Amino acid sequence: YNSQYDYDFANTGTTQVAGLETSDSTGSSVLNTYSDYDNAGFQSSGCVTPNIFREYTIQAGDEGDYTFSFTNEFPNNPVNTAVSAQAFIKVLDPLNGFQDTRSGALVIDTTGSEGAKSIDVTIAAADVGMILQYGFSNNSANYQETGMYYDDVAFAAASTGGGGGSGGGGAGTPAQIPTLPLWGLIGLAGLLGLMGYRRKK
Repeated sequence: YNSQYDYDFANTGTTQVAGLETSDSTGSSVLNTYSDYDNAGFQSSGCVTPNIFREYTIQAGDEGDYTFSFTNEFPNNPVNTAVSAQAFIKVLDPLNGFQDTRSGALVIDTTGSEGAKSIDVTIAAADVGMILQYGFSNNSANYQETGMYYDDVAFAAASTGGGGGSGGGGAGTPAQIPTLPLWGLIGLAGLLGLMGYRRKK
């Protein structure tokens, strides 16, 4: 699909694209992401792609290896399981039309299986001044289902000896890039909506 326009939700109290649910399997609170079903572009000829993410401007001293980790789970009602859902890291260049300097390589599909997953990235000196984004997205058209649960969400410096991004040095020890617990996705820059579970009518 070709992008027609971008939009965001200024009111983080909206329930358009995300919300907190209670998992039937674990009993814990989980982040449920889904599409903006009220969007007028949600016809068979269009695709709606909400992105729920945290954003941070990379600073000197942030160089190192990082891991974005989480656990995904299919919604309690299998009918509402996402057709297309992803987790991602992007490093955007504001001086080059906000192009992703990683060329979309740091994206993984979350619809094929449940369980613990992670994405690694190396932040280099050349990335200072660029915008780091990490979070979740889904794509659908014609009111396809997009629900996906996420828990145990964290973004942190990779541990020594652990998996790190490719093409970098040793494990980073920067303190400036904020770590991200599950609740960190709520009400932060880039949040496109604060959830409530929406069922297709």
